[in-house]
Amino acid sequence: MLSPAGCRHRPSVFPFYFRTLLNRTATYSLHVKKKVARKNIAGRRVAKARQDFKPALTQDALSGKLARRGIQLDRAAIAKIENDLRHILDYELKALAHVLDVEVDWLLGDEKKGDDHSGTEETSD
Repeated sequence: MLSPAGCRHRPSVFPFYFRTLLNRTATYSLHVKKKVARKNIAGRRVAKARQDFKPALTQDALSGKLARRGIQLDRAAIAKIENDLRHILDYELKALAHVLDVEVDWLLGDEKKGDDHSGTEETSD
């Protein structure tokens, strides 16, 4: 075997990275890709509420509305939230719900969208 400089040396003298390159085997193809864990449960709902907003909001427009409320989330941060790659802080979730005109509970996965705070319907006897 030749060393990086082209001289004959024992393989154990080669730097680790060079030995790794020389000894490439099929084991590299056996690596299992890790599934990226979801960082939040509200991201998909944020995207849906943003797109259902009339008129539909862009991520940049949503960022601007949040900035007027004092919440600094740029377009990239909103994209990461919507793709479950970023955590949402509690005050960000509250502001997102207010700006998107939905309930925090709906963003967190409850089925009802809108202003029904009670969770049950009142009946009259």
